[in-house]
Amino acid sequence: MTSTQELVKDVQAKDVISDKREVMKGGAALGNLVLMGEKNKAAFYVRMVKYLFAQDKYDSIDIQGRGEFGILRVSQVATTLTRWGYCTISNVTTQAFPSLRVSLKKSDQFDTVHAAFQVEV
Repeated sequence: MTSTQELVKDVQAKDVISDKREVMKGGAALGNLVLMGEKNKAAFYVRMVKYLFAQDKYDSIDIQGRGEFGILRVSQVATTLTRWGYCTISNVTTQAFPSLRVSLKKSDQFDTVHAAFQVEV
């Protein structure tokens, strides 16, 4: 099974984040900035970003990772969310210290895609 198939399977298995405590438990969400690292799988961060978009507080969310694994997580999450139609990438920033920051803009069809996914699961 490829890593993309594993990610899809993991997201489908645990797609619902029930409350804000679960978001804060596994990763750092500071307003509209989500800091990513190697501690959690990409599927966790996908669910976190979807949860934050679903709250309708932010039209854009920045995801940032440092180091090899953080950058890997950011790229996996951004690719997955844009492929599924939840958001678009509006800006990509890098820094001298290996760091990647991607700004995700909530797509116009987010609510439709999110509701359809909830029905499938």
